[in-house]
Amino acid sequence: MQFTTPDMREITISDKSEACDFIKDSCKECNRKYECTGENAAFCNHMKNILVAKYGAAEGCLKESRIRHSMGVANFLFAYAKSHDWSKEETEDLYLTGLLHDIGYIDNPKGTDHGRLGAEILKRNGLNAEICELISCHGRFIENPSRKQALLWLADLCVNRDGDYIGYQKRYESIKERYKNDPERLFQVYRILEYLQIHFSEYR
Repeated sequence: MQFTTPDMREITISDKSEACDFIKDSCKECNRKYECTGENAAFCNHMKNILVAKYGAAEGCLKESRIRHSMGVANFLFAYAKSHDWSKEETEDLYLTGLLHDIGYIDNPKGTDHGRLGAEILKRNGLNAEICELISCHGRFIENPSRKQALLWLADLCVNRDGDYIGYQKRYESIKERYKNDPERLFQVYRILEYLQIHFSEYR
């Protein structure tokens, strides 16, 4: 698989191991010095390379719908951060978190404990601790979440499998059907839903 790096170097990534090395090395090289240069400001080449390298080069790569959902979550977070005047650094971190939040589904199609597994993958490959923690907790309720954690919950529950915004109430109805044989997982989502109903009622 061919890639153009942010500094316009052409490279080839042929397997999962090389993809992991690319993520680690490119994040070190980037160090926030590259501006967004994609089709729109929310999709810079560096983040696109990370997404495609990690999802596309893995043997157990994700379903197309999972990638569309992840991109939709990332775009939601980016738009929210921009409209609420978050810093450029925070906005970039939120966008990257959205892109990678479901990476724990790789080789794990049922998504069992995918938040924790995804965080472990990213931690091994050099992603910062805050992003890893957000991803680890995105499918389970925690008391007194940070504002970034709450926003990731919101985005994840408002965006459907096609990457479209539908609001968290409608999405919860589809999740109930999907998790009907996993009561603990459904209970965690319900606790998150209760939190969102109190703090983000306008996104119902």
